[in-house]
Amino acid sequence: MPANLDLLTLFIAVTALAVIVQTAVVTGLCIATLKMARQADRAIAETQRLFGPIQQIVTTLETASSKLGNFTVSARKHSKI
Repeated sequence: MPANLDLLTLFIAVTALAVIVQTAVVTGLCIATLKMARQADRAIAETQRLFGPIQQIVTTLETASSKLGNFTVSARKHSKI
């Protein structure tokens, strides 16, 4: 009977060690995920900061292009009269 008791104790110890290792792995994955999420948030904020002025320039150029197109159409109509 003592051999079975020793095997049971060994099994319980190995199982407990496995649970502790799994807990450490899951904790590590959670920490890594949180770090990646923070880095992604910083990257998005930096991208918005850099591309915000560019978006305003593009919008201004689109407006100017549209107005220039309208002006050209109007000038052609008046020149044919």
